Amino acid sequence: MKTTNIDVKNTIHSPYCIDMEDGNIIYNHVKKELEDGSVVVLSFDGIEILITAFLVSAVGKLFETYDAERLHSSVKAIGLHKDFEPLWDKIMKGSSRYYAHKEKIDHHTNKEMED
Repeated sequence: MKTTNIDVKNTIHSPYCIDMEDGNIIYNHVKKELEDGSVVVLSFDGIEILITAFLVSAVGKLFETYDAERLHSSVKAIGLHKDFEPLWDKIMKGSSRYYAHKEKIDHHTNKEMED
């Protein structure tokens, strides 16, 4: 299986992963490579700030299209500052659970908003 490396800092032209639009840029690159059957390695070398919204848009929403097993084996992060590792893990686990139960969660959320 082919491996594709994506340098996040160079791709978004910033050491700050704080913008959802930048996350969408990464998402589009990763999705294309997954469609081509690649394993994707995201390099976070040189990233100084990383927020949840960026990761949700970059990798979290991939769980809407791909099953968790495939994503956990085909999308890897390297060069994450140790402070960002728990955030990566949280997004990978949380997004997997969210999309596995999306309809139920959305139904309950909508119901609560109606009340």
